[in-house]
Amino acid sequence: MRFLAAAVLACVAGVLYSQEVPCSDDFSDMCPPIENGTVIYFPVEEDCTQYCQCSDGTAWLFTCPGDTVWDTDNHICNWYWDVDCDGRPIP
Repeated sequence: MRFLAAAVLACVAGVLYSQEVPCSDDFSDMCPPIENGTVIYFPVEEDCTQYCQCSDGTAWLFTCPGDTVWDTDNHICNWYWDVDCDGRPIP
C-alpha cells in the first residue's frame, strides 16, 4: 500500500509540473466534447511512461515521473515493476 501511495503522489507531481502538450488528433477524436464526470485515458503505444487524458474534447499528453509507468488497469503512474506494459516500450 505504501508503494501505491508513493506512485500516486509521483503521478500527481508529474501532472502538476508537466507542460500542456496535446496528443495526436487520433486520440482527441475519441474524446467526448464535454465530460460527464468520467475521466478517459489512453495509453501511448510507443512509450509506457506516457498516457493521454481527455479534457473537453482534447486529449492531453502526460508523462509519468521517475521510475513510474502508466498503469492501464489502475489509471495511475505506478512503479514499473508492478505494471505489465503489454509490449509498450519503457525508454
